[in-house]
Amino acid sequence: MILDWKNKVAAAQITDADLHPFIFHEGSLTRLIQDACDGEFGVKIQSADWGIPLSEEADLLGLPLEQEVFVRESWLQCNLTNLIFARSIIPAATLTGKLSSVTELGEGSLGELLFAENDCERTEMRFARLTESCELYQHIIPQQPLETIIWVRQSLFRINRKPLLIMEVFLPVISQCMHN
Repeated sequence: MILDWKNKVAAAQITDADLHPFIFHEGSLTRLIQDACDGEFGVKIQSADWGIPLSEEADLLGLPLEQEVFVRESWLQCNLTNLIFARSIIPAATLTGKLSSVTELGEGSLGELLFAENDCERTEMRFARLTESCELYQHIIPQQPLETIIWVRQSLFRINRKPLLIMEVFLPVISQCMHN
């Protein structure tokens, strides 16, 4: 899943100005969506289990390629419409203290849990255009027309100096579903 990652300096590549407040939001994206949702907000879990990270994810987390991690995939929704697909990669060593409950979070918000941590830092966010040839695109967006531009952002967090990786895919419908 090698993508052409860019930092915020290249933000002009995202021509849909309605996406900028979401993609470049520094705080809890979950809280932003909850506040902007003109209706009922929800988190729908697609999967939450132990697995092997993608090679790019393992590299970013400084892990051996075959080391198992906790992988949580979920949808942030407004009025049951999928807006954002989130993929969280959490090494076992990170699942300590307050984060030990992440494996049992269910449809609770991982973002709210992270931003409640005093010792939570986020490295610079990166973004990329998700291409149709990417395995992730095929996995989560088979219903989108091929000409649809899909953006994804990636953030590496450190909780008590322990890493956690979150990738969020923004469906174009997000700008239509949110009130101003």
